[in-house]
Amino acid sequence: MPYCRKCGSSLSEEDVFCSSCGDRIKDEIYDIEDSGSLWWGILGFALPIAGLILYLVWRERKRRCAMMAGKGALIATLGYLALPLFGISCLSCIALLS
Repeated sequence: MPYCRKCGSSLSEEDVFCSSCGDRIKDEIYDIEDSGSLWWGILGFALPIAGLILYLVWRERKRRCAMMAGKGALIATLGYLALPLFGISCLSCIALLS
């Protein structure tokens, strides 16, 4: 199925302009698979820098995959930042119970 190169909306073979963003299609119809698979989110979570890079590279052509990789990277980054705070709070609770 062809997609718009600018917004990623699905197109028919006869379209000259994208019905969503109005961009002229010409011969620039991309037939790409943009499944937004959970695996891209897992990759972004496991390797946040890879998730960020994939998000930046794919944000216009493969929007769903880009969002999954970006979400994984964001969740991992927030988790890495929150982990020390959680660890400190757990240690203070253990100290209070002792």
